[in-house]
Amino acid sequence: MKKRLVLLSITVIVQILVCSCNKQTPTAGNRSDLGSISLSSEIAGMVLIDGEETGRRIKAQGEALFEHIETGQTEVAILLDNGDIVKAVSTILVKANETAVVNIEAPKKVLIIEPPQEETSSVLSQTNDVPKTQTATTPRTQTQAILAQQQVEPNSNKQEIPRPTLTTEEQVQLFINEGKNYLEKKEYDKAITSFSEAIRLNPNYASAYFNRGGAYENKRDYDRAIADYTKAIQLDPEHGAAIVNRGISYSNKGDYDRAIADYTQVLRINQFFAPAFFHRGIAYAQKRDYDRAIADFSQAIRIGSTVEGFINVASAYYNRGNSYKNKGDFDNAISDFSQAIRLEPNNDSAYYFRGFSYYQKGNLDQAITDWTSALRISPNDAGVLGDRGAAYFQKEDYVNAINDFTRAIQLNNKVVQPYFLRGISYANLGDLDKAIADWEAVLRIDPNHADVRRFIEQVRQARGY
Repeated sequence: MKKRLVLLSITVIVQILVCSCNKQTPTAGNRSDLGSISLSSEIAGMVLIDGEETGRRIKAQGEALFEHIETGQTEVAILLDNGDIVKAVSTILVKANETAVVNIEAPKKVLIIEPPQEETSSVLSQTNDVPKTQTATTPRTQTQAILAQQQVEPNSNKQEIPRPTLTTEEQVQLFINEGKNYLEKKEYDKAITSFSEAIRLNPNYASAYFNRGGAYENKRDYDRAIADYTKAIQLDPEHGAAIVNRGISYSNKGDYDRAIADYTQVLRINQFFAPAFFHRGIAYAQKRDYDRAIADFSQAIRIGSTVEGFINVASAYYNRGNSYKNKGDFDNAISDFSQAIRLEPNNDSAYYFRGFSYYQKGNLDQAITDWTSALRISPNDAGVLGDRGAAYFQKEDYVNAINDFTRAIQLNNKVVQPYFLRGISYANLGDLDKAIADWEAVLRIDPNHADVRRFIEQVRQARGY
């Protein structure tokens, strides 16, 4: 029977031995199948010893090891020459004056190397169970797994290898960093678990509450997000980001007054905090207070243009443009949408609303151009197709209008306008059957559409029925 010994790496300090083997007493004629023995390394390298090469290769490794050991060379050399591998390994361990500690992994067959008691005793003892010094648990996060490996209880028969321990604050920071990594990966439940562990270790750490609030906010659990942001603010009353984020959560719940109060509180702390101006502008716009919204977006643009990366300036231009548009100030709206497009050329919404502003000014060609640009970015936007079709319709370009209305209907067949205007387009081209079919489709969506009923009646009277 071939014998195998895998010596993964050898050092004076033996740390880990894990293997699976048969419990036998080795003899000169039939040595035990040693399985695999893993030893921590300063002398690196893997040696695979099989069959007849056993003595030569283990002796070479023994000689390399004993460059680091002052005594025992003769005794081990004799054992190796006699082929007594097991006792040689045991002697190396004893001479190194170290005791192996079982690696914490479960469930596995665990091999423990004990100091030899008698010549006839086996160096190897095997068990299928987790040693009593281990706790077979499944940590919830990677950081918990790392920290769990430090929890090794003393054993009366083995010396415990000293392990570095982390302070509470170091553990907290590990969980915080882990949670942030999960946030970046959008694994919000795992992020919440990590931040909760940090809070358990230090309930007075504002950053943990702030970041957990962010995870809840991304899950649209705004009530829990607000609770965490509030706790972070209690611990750090000048935590501007927490105050702003709480305001955003209030806005997402439709509570714009509380949101505005939070943004205003931040600006009392720091009058140059551009995100507070930006988000307060959005809240004012939601309340249709467009003048205040425009003033806040203007401040956000002024500060954000000075401090690069502080806010998305393109978004500030876009939102200010929408406020101008909603006020009917289409010239300023077009100017702001143009700035947003300059900064973000793939902003399909900016193209759409600039086109809408041109349409309201009667510039149909420029509206069609902008809506075509928006469709290059988002080709399946039924709303933009319907609006471009309406522009073609007003230009009496009924063929292009019908093409756009048809595509819009294919994407969303629950909207009245494409059917209604396509029907009129067909009627103007003389195809009354298709016109009536489209208008009947309108009545299936809106049975009370008076214009459609009148059109259908007029066509029937013209045909004499």
